[in-house]
Amino acid sequence: MKTLIVVKPGWKRYPGLLFGIGVFAHGNGMAIILHHTATASKAFWEQFFPDNAKMADSERTTEYLISASSIFIIIEGDNAVELVKQRVVKTRKIYGKKDADIKNVLHSSDSEESAQKEIGLVIEFMSQDRL
Repeated sequence: MKTLIVVKPGWKRYPGLLFGIGVFAHGNGMAIILHHTATASKAFWEQFFPDNAKMADSERTTEYLISASSIFIIIEGDNAVELVKQRVVKTRKIYGKKDADIKNVLHSSDSEESAQKEIGLVIEFMSQDRL
C-alpha cells in the first residue's frame, strides 16, 4: 500500500520534520519510494485541492502554495495510509503547541482512494515536467 505526504511551503521553519518522517517510515517497516522537491504550479494545486476554490480565502491559499517549494514523499508499506495519517496528526499536535501553521504545512492522504488519486496526480505532473 502506498500513501503520500506533502510538506508544503513553510516546512523550513520546522527543523527535524523531514528527518522525523524518514525515521518514522523506516522504523515502521515502510519505505520512501519517491522524494521530490518542487515549486508546484497553480494548475497542479487547483487539481490537487479542488475544494479550495470554494473557500473564502482560496486566492491567498493558492498564492501560499505556489510561493515556494513543497516536498512530495511517497511511502510504501503495510497499512501505510493509516499509519502515516496518525503520525501526521501527532506531528501537528506536537508542533501545534508552538505554532498553529503546522496544519498548513503537512498533508497526508486520508484514504487508499485519495492516496491513489494524489499519487497519480503527482506522477502525472512530474512526468510532464509541470511540477
